[in-house]
Amino acid sequence: MSKKFITEKELSAMTGRALQTLRNDRFNNKGFPYVKLGKSIRYDENECIAIIEQSKVETSSFQTGRQPTCKE
Repeated sequence: MSKKFITEKELSAMTGRALQTLRNDRFNNKGFPYVKLGKSIRYDENECIAIIEQSKVETSSFQTGRQPTCKE
């Protein structure tokens, strides 16, 4: 399996996090792991997806298989 590396702009679009937030996270040594190639920053796409999946919160309606209902 080959690795695909994405730019910070692509990660920002994928996660909805601002570019500056990603940059601040790197400066503070937190957030998504990255690779620095010269001046370029790249993120392993599969690793980022795995981190996002680990952060998923299952709600009770989906754990039981019930569909959520809206009551007005």
